[in-house]
Amino acid sequence: MKKYCLLGDKGFSLLEVMVFMPVYLVVLGGLIGAYGFFCKNYVGLSCQWECISEMRNISAQLATAIDCAHSISIIGDSSIVISHYSNDGVELKDRYTFVKRPEGGLLYLNGQPLSALDQQHHVRLQELSFKEILPYKVMVHIVVENGVTGRSIALDIGMFSHCLWRK
Repeated sequence: MKKYCLLGDKGFSLLEVMVFMPVYLVVLGGLIGAYGFFCKNYVGLSCQWECISEMRNISAQLATAIDCAHSISIIGDSSIVISHYSNDGVELKDRYTFVKRPEGGLLYLNGQPLSALDQQHHVRLQELSFKEILPYKVMVHIVVENGVTGRSIALDIGMFSHCLWRK
């Protein structure tokens, strides 16, 4: 048996290309649309996790400082001075100050930024206030906004100083 190979049998016909290309473009368009949808949702979700992480970092640092405080002074509603003793027995005073800016506020510890909120465009610290309930208890109100979705997360937490509470 002989096989004949004609030069015209290679490739696609015009009819095959005209049927294949629209189907291919519809499938490709659907895949690109789905990819864009998932990317948009991922950015919003990852920014939400950044907001939660920043709230957790700020509240953990403040809770640790207040826990060991032997003196707490609130200045206004956006600044707190926490006095504590170092391991050497030296008294240290830490000043936490919240400064509100149009692009998002920033929490400072002794004049230095405490968090990286000013470097992240999607996370904005909107509010941070302190209120002394008892001589050993401070209420902290934190509001962080997700810059992508526009959602805000608010946290009201009571923090205790164990050193003052035992006195």
